[in-house]
Amino acid sequence: MGFFSPDMEFLIDIYQSETTDLIEELNKYLMEAEEKNRLEADAINGIFRVVHTIKSSSAMMGMADMSTCTHHLEDLFFLFRENPSLLKGRENETFDLLYAYSDYVKDEIERVTEEDFQPSQVTELMDRISGELDCCREKKPGVKDGEMWQSGEENGIVPEDEPKENFPAAVQRSAKDALFDTIRLQIRLAEKCQMENVRAFLLINQIKEMCSSLVYRPEDLEAEGAAFQIRSHGLYLELVSDRIGEVTDRLSSSPYVASVREVTENEEETDEGAQEREGSVKEISARETQERRASDRAASDRAASDRAASDRAASDRAASDRAASGRAASERGDSRESASDKNTGRETASSGSETGQNGKAVAELPVNAKSAKNSSILWERIVKLQEVTGELITEHTVLDSMIEKLGNPKELENFSLTFRRLLTDLEELVNSASMMPVSAIVPQLYRTVRDICKKEGKEVKFTVEGEEIEADKNLMDTMMTPLIHLLRNAIDHGIEAPKDRLLAGKDAEGKVTLEVNSEEGTLVFRVKDDGSGMDPQIIMKKAQEKKLLTKDADDYTREEIVNFILVPGFSTMTEANEFSGRGVGMDAVRSAVEELGGVLEVYSEKGQGSEFVMQVPVTMTSVDSIHFMVGDVNCLIPAKSIERIYSMAEVSGQLSFVDGRELFQGSRMLPVLRMREVFGMPKAEEGEPEHLLVLQGIKSAVCIAVGQMIGQQTAVKKELPELFDSAYRGQTGISGCAMIGDGSLGVMLSAEKLIQLYQKGLEEDARAKHNQ
Repeated sequence: MGFFSPDMEFLIDIYQSETTDLIEELNKYLMEAEEKNRLEADAINGIFRVVHTIKSSSAMMGMADMSTCTHHLEDLFFLFRENPSLLKGRENETFDLLYAYSDYVKDEIERVTEEDFQPSQVTELMDRISGELDCCREKKPGVKDGEMWQSGEENGIVPEDEPKENFPAAVQRSAKDALFDTIRLQIRLAEKCQMENVRAFLLINQIKEMCSSLVYRPEDLEAEGAAFQIRSHGLYLELVSDRIGEVTDRLSSSPYVASVREVTENEEETDEGAQEREGSVKEISARETQERRASDRAASDRAASDRAASDRAASDRAASDRAASGRAASERGDSRESASDKNTGRETASSGSETGQNGKAVAELPVNAKSAKNSSILWERIVKLQEVTGELITEHTVLDSMIEKLGNPKELENFSLTFRRLLTDLEELVNSASMMPVSAIVPQLYRTVRDICKKEGKEVKFTVEGEEIEADKNLMDTMMTPLIHLLRNAIDHGIEAPKDRLLAGKDAEGKVTLEVNSEEGTLVFRVKDDGSGMDPQIIMKKAQEKKLLTKDADDYTREEIVNFILVPGFSTMTEANEFSGRGVGMDAVRSAVEELGGVLEVYSEKGQGSEFVMQVPVTMTSVDSIHFMVGDVNCLIPAKSIERIYSMAEVSGQLSFVDGRELFQGSRMLPVLRMREVFGMPKAEEGEPEHLLVLQGIKSAVCIAVGQMIGQQTAVKKELPELFDSAYRGQTGISGCAMIGDGSLGVMLSAEKLIQLYQKGLEEDARAKHNQ
């Protein structure tokens, strides 16, 4: 039997997702605080709310150690709320403690779905928190454990001695100035549903993203008697939202909810007085829900318009994006808008993270931005939706083929067009749901910079530009590894120690920048530093020792010499450390980028710094492709990669051989790959149709000689079986497979892999010739 009881197993995924979001929110507070080297009131209150929520949900899940540890941290931040001066002189210790707590919770949460999960020991962390508590109590004696609710009105917490019928004054003040009205609801749960406090917790988590303000009673759902209070009097909510209709629909649709009622502000619901005040309580009807939804949509349109107008003066581009987002949200009922952004009333800051004294790295981020990695809709479901959408697109391709064979009956042709239009809409929705902003991965990158700086004793200002750009989550997850490798390389290899920088006439604080740009279906990542740069002489000496030269050393350009660092096992460090020196980092970066069909470029100037540029194609659910034959093999390649298609007869006079390599002389000289040779097939028979395709990659171009052209189709790329490893893909140019119109399987080719295949052949030929 697993750690969690059968009654709690259905909550595990929600608990994992919500706690992950909370930890990311905690990390953002930390990043902002470290930039200022202090924890201000907003950050203290925000962290207090985060740990309180984690404590409560962990207790409900039976995670006693995590709940107890978090409770101690909550006690500590209660003291900081009461007296922020207790933090003075202990900021660094507090930051380190919070990061240690963040790592502990993250590790535990990643494991909770494992069948044999058992909580890990947390004694060391508990001792550290207790030590900080003791230190603070020495400065402010008389505070005991558990004195958590004596104040906190500013955080929307109802003190125990406050009359239960009144909601917090701070919330009333914020609601008064809000664009939308406050509504008060009483939720009655179904009889004998059991675990009323857990059901309440789930309901609150389902609607909180739709609310710009939300307060509930009982406020401590893990407290003894909370379940009885909900069972006897109901769950009370006071909320502000521009989507009240959706909120009430979501609440009413729960199988555990018996009724949802709107109550007046001064109503006190008790068992004895409930019937007497029946007239002041009204059941929310379906008709009223529809009216509210209509009102919500109108208000949402006004709000989106107002936001766009107010932002336009600051940034035309940003305003345009937000206005478009607002329009799309009102048209589709988009539920992804972050409620917390409304709470803060703050603009999303451009991310700048800085490492100052004592090797600290900090960044400015929107603290309450909703996490893009985790949401109430589990990512696995989005992936499944992508797969189903892809299957539908594939079946539509087969349907079109069947309609063509039937002579294109008008009725079926019209049906196919309508089907295709709906599929396009579905694909756009699925793609938008799978997108995440670059800002979602910044905290982890910042943490990498911070940790290395502390261990290496370096000072670095880390800046991220373009964090508003969105890309497919799978792509962003894959890019994390190369980005972390490049940041480690920049700090460990590139950025000098402070004293060395001063001697070189630089600022003691180094600069590392990540720039992200989107260019016509391609994402470009640039990692730059102002460190020592690379010494071509040292690199060349190491390359000669490893016998990597394919020509005379004097014939190499600076760019070619620098690219030696991408060779597996290559490192100029004489002694490996925790972060580098084993020659695997840059090779891993290149492999990851090439696996995505991208390219990696390196630029460096001795004494001035280095720049690594990674360009990768943006992945989509379906791709417009050109279908052709190579022998009896059906092949497809993205249409956007094809610059021109010739029949072989047209260009026969423009083909020639130089040093044993076939070239095509068109508007420029391009290499030619005969795909039959690449696939190990015999030459084409006389009279067999042949064509020449000019393919344009991200930086280079190549021509491929193929057989009969079949036509254009929308293809859904599938991964190759594990049997066909990266070496096979590199030797064939095949990146995946796809279903073609007659239902059979074809192979997907990649222009970048074919270009890399040709360049690899050139290098091997040159190395063999050089070693003769």
